[in-house]
Formats: sequence, C-alpha cells, structure tokens
Amino acid sequence: MKPGNDTVHLSEQVMHVRAFFTAVATSLIVLLATWGFDRSERERYRDGVRFSAVTFVANLNEILHHEITSHLSVLQSIRSVWQAHDDGIEKIRFERYAKAIITGHDATVRSIQLAPDGIITYVYPREGNEAVIGLNILSHATQGEEARRSVETREVVVIGPINLIQGGQGLIARLPLFVQGDRERERFWGFATVVIDLPPVWRTVSARLSGSGFEVAVRKAGANGKPGEAFFGDDQIFRKQPVLETVNLPGRKWEIGIAPIGGWPWISPLSGLIWGLGGFIAALVGLLVYGQLMSNNHLRRARDEAEHANRAKSAFLANMSHELRTPMNAIIGYGDMLEHNIKGPLNDGQREYLSYIRESAQHLLKLINQVLELAKVESGTMEPRLVAQPACRIIDNAIHFIQAQAAVKDVRIETETGAIGPEEKILVDDLFLNQALINLLGNAVKFTERGGSIAVRCSRGEGEGIVRICVVDNGPGIPEDQQGHIFTPFDRLAFDRSTVEGSGIGLAITRNLVEAMGGRIGFVSELGRGSTFWIDLPRA
Repeated sequence: MKPGNDTVHLSEQVMHVRAFFTAVATSLIVLLATWGFDRSERERYRDGVRFSAVTFVANLNEILHHEITSHLSVLQSIRSVWQAHDDGIEKIRFERYAKAIITGHDATVRSIQLAPDGIITYVYPREGNEAVIGLNILSHATQGEEARRSVETREVVVIGPINLIQGGQGLIARLPLFVQGDRERERFWGFATVVIDLPPVWRTVSARLSGSGFEVAVRKAGANGKPGEAFFGDDQIFRKQPVLETVNLPGRKWEIGIAPIGGWPWISPLSGLIWGLGGFIAALVGLLVYGQLMSNNHLRRARDEAEHANRAKSAFLANMSHELRTPMNAIIGYGDMLEHNIKGPLNDGQREYLSYIRESAQHLLKLINQVLELAKVESGTMEPRLVAQPACRIIDNAIHFIQAQAAVKDVRIETETGAIGPEEKILVDDLFLNQALINLLGNAVKFTERGGSIAVRCSRGEGEGIVRICVVDNGPGIPEDQQGHIFTPFDRLAFDRSTVEGSGIGLAITRNLVEAMGGRIGFVSELGRGSTFWIDLPRA
C-alpha cells in the first residue's frame, strides 16, 4: 500500500531537515579546517616577523658596537704619545698630536683629554670644552666610582650615556696610565680620556631603522639585574614582548629591545584571503551536500515508488497469467479431442485449421508461462534454496533437456569441463541454474544455423572461489548498438521481424534467476561470428 499524502509530506520535511543540518555540519567542518589553516599561517607569519626582528637587532647591535668601539682606538694613540714624551708632554705638543689623532674620527669624537693625577689638564679641542678643565675625576660625584674602578682593574671603562658638563649627551671612555715608581713598582699617573658624542651615533641608528617597520629602544642592562630607563627610544617598547640583544662595551652592557611598529601581528596578510576562500568553499560544499542529499532522497523515493509499481506489475502479470492460462488449457484440450476424432472424423481442411489453432495456443501458453515465471521471480515469491551441487551434473541435465531441440536442427552440443573436476561443487539452487542454462542453450540452438554447433565450457572464473559456465554459439551475433538492451524484458532487438520465434523474455528471466543465487551473468558478442554468454557462480 502506498503511503498517504500526510506521511509523504512529513517524510519530505524530515529529509529536508536532515539534509539541512548535514550540510551545515559539513560547512562547519570546512570552517574549522579554515580556522586551523589560518592559525597555522598566523603562527608562521609571526615566527617570520620575529625571525626578521632577531636578524635586524643583531645587525643593529653590530652597528652600534662598531660606532662606539671604533673610536676607542684613540685611547691607545694618546697613550703612545704620552709614553713617547716620558709623561712630560707640553700642552702645545699635546694639542698638535691630538689634532692629528682626532682626524678621521669625524664629529663623533667630542674631545681628547689627559688628566694627570685624575685632574683634567690637557683638552683638545679646547673650544667648547673649557668647563671640564680642572675637573678632579676621582672625586667627582657621578664619575668618581667608575674612575676608581678603572684604576683598580687597569682596564678601559666606558661611562654613560651621561649629560656632559660641557653640554650634550655622550660617552666617556677612560684608560688609566701608570709610570714606574720606587722599588720598581708602578704608580698611577692619570687618565687618557676620549669623549664620544652620542647624537651622531643615534642618527646612524635612526637611519638604519627608517622603513624597517620596527621600533627600537636602548637601556642600561643593570649590574643588579634591574635595568635602567631607556636612554634611546620609547621605554614602552620593553613592555611589548620585544626581541632583546645585549651590547657589550668595555665595563658596560646595554640592552637593545626591538618590536614591530604597532605591536606583534595577530593576523597574517593572507588571513583575509584564507577566510574568504574558506567561507566560499564552506558555502559551496554545504550547498553541494544539501543538493546531493536531497537528490539521493528523491532518487530513493523514486526507486521505492518504481519498486512498488514493479511489484504491482508483477502481481498483475501473475494474476493475469493465471486467468489466461485456464482458458488456454481448455482450448488446447478441446483441440486434442477434435484431433483424435472423439466427436467424429475431420476432413483435411479441418485438420489443417485445427493444427494452426493448437500451435498458436501452445505458443500463447508458453508465453503465459514465461510471463508468470518472470513475475514470480521479480515479485520475490520464488526464493532460491542454495545447496552445494556438482556443476557438471547440472550442466549435463540441462544439455539432456535441450538435446531433442538441437537434434531437430542437427546442431551438435559439445562440452568442455576439464578445467574443473567432475565433483567440483557450486552453491546454487539446481532448479534455478538448470532453468537458466536451458534458456541459454535454447537461445543458442535457436540462433545457430542447421548443422552448426554450440559449446558449453566450465572453468575457473575471475576472482577467488568462482566457477564460470559459458554457452558459446556461432550464430549471427548481437549488434553493438543493441547490446545494452539484451536483458530487457520483451525486447527482441532486431529479431522482431525475423522468423526466429521468441518473446524476448528468456534472458530477463535468466538474469533474475542467476542474480537471485548471488551470481553474475554477462556476454560478449561479435556480429557475424556468434555470442558467448557466461554465468559466474560461487564455489561451495
């Protein structure tokens, strides 16, 4: 019974809802994959920016270190001049030598100084630096401690950045000088000093930063672990998870912090494209899934309706075949009675007409029986009983049944079963297989010319545990453009107007019988050279 309209409508609504939520779920999965891909791309981009920052700050460290330490060689030159004059150099000579030394160090070297006993006495250039003359370095409030440490370590010490007494910001690098004292002990003489102007250094750093996309700050590293405030750049940079680099100067350490202008990126330049494509793909996939599911549902419903109609057709054919077979049997019975003169003798004309009636009735009864058989198979009322049976025995039975029909046309039937043993068993319904083989053999005899031959071959099929039975004829063959309809019921292809009898239903019945047993059927045919029909069945 077909479902009512309300049931069908409800079923369609359920199908729509299921398809919709399945499509939405699929789209969400695509979006989730897009999020994962975008996250990976964002991390890759951030790592790339951080790597660029690491490379850039290392390069900046080299520049800054070079800009400062390249001028410390002035200290060694001053010491050499001082040693050459037995530490009794005159001011005028000092100024001449200092002028020669300072040449080539551009405007970065602010001044060169000598400080006997720690008191700044010799200064070049004097102009602009008058304020430092006479300054006692060792007792100075901010520079004294560093100066005394330099004397103790006998090493160069860099002080700063500091606000210079003579004005501006700079670095002071001092080298302690010692002379030979009593009892071969060295005595502190004073300091050689070079003052480095920082603004030119910062201009070099700023020029390197221009267009880089980074911002930089520099601060003292701090001996106690607590860094100082930034003396170059914005101190807020050190609160933006910067990449840090240490600048090592004589007796001093600075810390460079670098971060992208505007902070570290949280999205990639490709994020917009990724999400645009991901959204488009998610929408497209969702629509395709929804359309495919709805199409499948419609196809399933159409298939169910077709199967319902097919079962109704089969039931109708079965009923009609039963109804038609009863009067046809009566016609044949009465014809037999007339033929045997039960009601009196017949003349020759009557006998001829009676033979036509009986032949037509027999043909019609055969057609009715075939239709009934097809209807039973299609409607599922004929269920196979699968039992292990010797393949050779079933083949011999089918050949025996068709032998008389072949003898009328003088057609030989040859068998080739040597590829399998005589007791090789297959899992089949012997009645189903016997009928299928009889149908194939009957067709082979029907389409083979008088005096020809057909062959039945049995061998191992393609695949494990398969037995193949082939029926080979040398009939007219099947045209290639008609081979797709060979198993269609009531389709006799090009034989509709031929003298070959048949209803076009035998091969359809054969296919249903074989498939009902779990087997497969097929064929190969070449026009003018015959056909080979094969059946694949499982071994027991």
